[in-house]
Amino acid sequence: PPGETGWPVRIAAPASATVRLRDAALATSANSASVVRYGDLVVGHVMDPESGEPARALRQVTVVARAGVEADALATAALVRGRRPARAIAFFPV
Repeated sequence: PPGETGWPVRIAAPASATVRLRDAALATSANSASVVRYGDLVVGHVMDPESGEPARALRQVTVVARAGVEADALATAALVRGRRPARAIAFFPV
């Protein structure tokens, strides 16, 4: 918005935070919002292509990138691959 440093965007739980975006996009990937239920079993919708099972490495990942499609792809990749690869993605130049 005019006169502001960027658009305020709130990231929900588990760690609530607000970031300001200017000429950027934000995407959050998590396995808690969209789930599939099989009786008592509840699994997330993001699958790990190596194991064929739901991604369990991290609970939630938020990425800021130049474009929404980049932020979305990187957030999903980080969610599936885990903490160490997520740190590498965090410093990937965009």
